[in-house]
Amino acid sequence: MFDFDELDELLPVNDDFDESVCQIRKLVGFDCQIMYPSCNTPTTLAVVFFHGSGQPWKVEQERLFTSERIQQLVAAGVCVVLPASPLKDKGIHFWYNSDSAQIAELLLQAKQLDQTSLRVGDISKSRQNDVSPKAAGSVSAVTASGLPRLPSAGQSFAVSPLDAFKDGEPALMDVTRPMVLELIAAVEESLGLPCGRVVLGGFSQGAAVAMDCALHLLPKVPCAVGFFSGSLMCRQRWRSQFASAGAACRDSWRQLPMLQGHGNADWAVGVNGGRWLHTFCKDELGMQHLEYVEFLGGHTVPPELADKFLELTVTAACHPDATRQYLTSKLLMMS
Repeated sequence: MFDFDELDELLPVNDDFDESVCQIRKLVGFDCQIMYPSCNTPTTLAVVFFHGSGQPWKVEQERLFTSERIQQLVAAGVCVVLPASPLKDKGIHFWYNSDSAQIAELLLQAKQLDQTSLRVGDISKSRQNDVSPKAAGSVSAVTASGLPRLPSAGQSFAVSPLDAFKDGEPALMDVTRPMVLELIAAVEESLGLPCGRVVLGGFSQGAAVAMDCALHLLPKVPCAVGFFSGSLMCRQRWRSQFASAGAACRDSWRQLPMLQGHGNADWAVGVNGGRWLHTFCKDELGMQHLEYVEFLGGHTVPPELADKFLELTVTAACHPDATRQYLTSKLLMMS
């Protein structure tokens, strides 16, 4: 979730991206690279893919949308839309802003809490008769700096550091959210496609934005989603969005095909973030057609995972009336 451009994995650059098939267009304030099917091929599906923080389109072109994959997509009637975030600082584009020092302290406190929980529990029991009713119970969730603090003997967290990390909404997300929803509406209108014919995906920060967007599109549900090196965030808000949707919408969401991948040595977005996101989608949202791929590597998208996303998308494009169960069965066949 909290990635920085200088942390991009240093892998060989793929230079085979064919810019001749790409058009640069402005859509509701976003500079977008758009790859359209040929005039003889009807557009049956759109893929909107959000980049990570840093240089727009860099990872997408090198790891996912290579010339060979683009040719397969457009031949299948898929329009690929790669928006660049309008938020930027000194050439670095980003979707939201995070305090890396605060995040590190939260995770450190979570680790310390885990290591001392038994010791604190033992002290609490031994001093149970010495603790006044006012002193016992939970402590304030945060310090003056806004971070949770470790409890004293006989006290416990009102909100654990780990829960604070998962529930936190980074700065500027409230700015990005309405712009992204407006972008999806513009894609639907310009291509004449309903939300159910749109695949949402993203890498790193873009994965979190895509997930946030998908939940805020409810009661509309996209065709499929693909998240790479993304982390759980905004958990309370996402819970609320899902709970407020009608029963039929929640049932439809649970059938949504989801492909997720994360490197086990990702130092920009720790692999635990991806695991938390997978658990949230499976256990709390009840998603029934999802695949989580944890690969050997860092902050990247390996070719095998990119091919899975390609196959899922092409299948959806070639079978516009296919059920989500069919799409998911195709996805699992590639495992």
